[in-house]
Amino acid sequence: RGFDAYNRQGNNFFDMPMEVRGASMGLKVNDAISRDPMRIAGARHANAPGDNTVANAIGQLQFEQVMPDKKTTVDEFYNSMVGEVGIQSRKAHLSQESQKGIVDNLKNIRESISGVSLDEETTKLIEFQKAFDASARLIKTADEMFDTVLNLKRM
Repeated sequence: RGFDAYNRQGNNFFDMPMEVRGASMGLKVNDAISRDPMRIAGARHANAPGDNTVANAIGQLQFEQVMPDKKTTVDEFYNSMVGEVGIQSRKAHLSQESQKGIVDNLKNIRESISGVSLDEETTKLIEFQKAFDASARLIKTADEMFDTVLNLKRM
């Protein structure tokens, strides 16, 4: 354990979860360090201003072969994971595009077999609706005229 800027022996950097299962979800920086970053134990010796031996050792971990196979560095592992995520993401994107093309093709086939175009049918529906509205206005006008004629006769 190293010493922090207050010459106190340092705390654990992370608060470890109680259970192993799902530990990555519960891993968090120690509350004392979150409140005061000067509590990071970066020095090997107390009362040694500028001693960053522990901090440098932590920084060098990315280049040490510390992964379970003892052949891979954290840096290499991270890069391989990023590459794998990129490959999987690209595969998913290509698969999505392919599936979209298949769906579009099937829609076209369905329309050609049924002889029904949704665009044409929508256009016809709008035309019929407008014709219905015009007919309704004509009937309303005729009804009003009929009422007017009846009222004239009563006078």
